[in-house]
Amino acid sequence: MVIDTLRRGWPEQILTGRYSFRTRRRDGFAAMLGSGVGLLSDELIEPEKARQLHVRAGDRSVMVVMKDPGRAWSPAPPGPKACGIDPPGPLLTLLPITGTQHSWFEPRTCDVLDNRLGTIIGRLVTTGGFVRPARTVILDPSGRVAGNMVEPVFSFVCQWLQIGFGWGMRRLTFRVEGRRVAHIRQVSRLWAREFRVDVSRAGGSLDPRLVLACGVQQFEGLSTY
Repeated sequence: MVIDTLRRGWPEQILTGRYSFRTRRRDGFAAMLGSGVGLLSDELIEPEKARQLHVRAGDRSVMVVMKDPGRAWSPAPPGPKACGIDPPGPLLTLLPITGTQHSWFEPRTCDVLDNRLGTIIGRLVTTGGFVRPARTVILDPSGRVAGNMVEPVFSFVCQWLQIGFGWGMRRLTFRVEGRRVAHIRQVSRLWAREFRVDVSRAGGSLDPRLVLACGVQQFEGLSTY
């Protein structure tokens, strides 16, 4: 597994522990970062509607998720990104495979690029999310199945009916050969959406960067950037 080679530069919680995706409005540091993004995006984002999606390790933000159609981090390829904050820059990018997203019923396929290494580290083939529960087949760089991400039916029903908005009902589970190795759980927040990720039991069986990529794919719609 590549974890030992990634320990320099990636927060340890992303690799072997617990972290969260959490929305944040433009206040304090978020406003400062948002202003910079606004300049890079030619002010295409309305400040009063701006909302960031942070990746938090413990009590600090270590990354920000961006939709990024290609303007903000040129010359990095366009696509949803997990971007570092200090130093700023893209760490992980989802590269949609053209011609694979025809309808809600067709799989949505994207390659996962590690921007620092300039290497494709896997592929996500996702179905559902609106008309049926989300399911992602996670492929390794050679195209072999590395694992699966599945959403329980009750999580999908609550999401579709808007039951559990703010009450922590969203659930996503990662399995390798039938064994649960990681999960994402929504938690209750009054003014934010938060999804906690636990990769502490992955034990080298699934690249934690691909778990992060699945989270980016599922939640990038919560960001206005």
